[in-house]
Amino acid sequence: MSKAILFLAGGASQRFDGDKRFVALPSGQNLFERAQGIAEDAGLKALFAVNASAMQRLASTSFAAACYEVKSADEGMGATISESVAHYADGFDSLLLCPLDLPLLQASTIQRVADLASQQAIVQPECKGRLGHPVAFGAVYFHQLLTLQGDQGAKAIIQRNADQLVKVMVEDPGIYEDLDTADDYLKLFGQPLPVT
Repeated sequence: MSKAILFLAGGASQRFDGDKRFVALPSGQNLFERAQGIAEDAGLKALFAVNASAMQRLASTSFAAACYEVKSADEGMGATISESVAHYADGFDSLLLCPLDLPLLQASTIQRVADLASQQAIVQPECKGRLGHPVAFGAVYFHQLLTLQGDQGAKAIIQRNADQLVKVMVEDPGIYEDLDTADDYLKLFGQPLPVT
């Protein structure tokens, strides 16, 4: 079965001082570099749905070939999902959707979700009673993802197909600990946001 993880990175980082996608993490990597690394460690191809500003910065890098520039990114997460899934859907039996801004997400979690992914299943990790990402959508759900608009995420699709949802229990709070603000950087890494 052909699977990939699609990192959603079409947002404008409105709550962050600067573009969080390119901020140096304590490892020295930015979020794109870390995402690609953990995807490779999990044995998956990493794809990226980005907006025009990110595409400009990535155009001359090794990431360019794995990026799709979402024309409707400024409309919200739902628009980013539907347009990028439309672009990639024909090549895969299952796509794992994941926001880019989960800097503590573990490769082992991605691998466990991918191992259970199938054309008919929706697979979502759970840690300490909280659901998170990545969420694997089998090909039979792609047409529902294509209907998303604006800021409407895929949560409604998961709820609508709850009988097909496979939950994976993990010890990985990185599935929901996102990096939205400078305060989040301090909370997640125990050090202040680096000055650029």
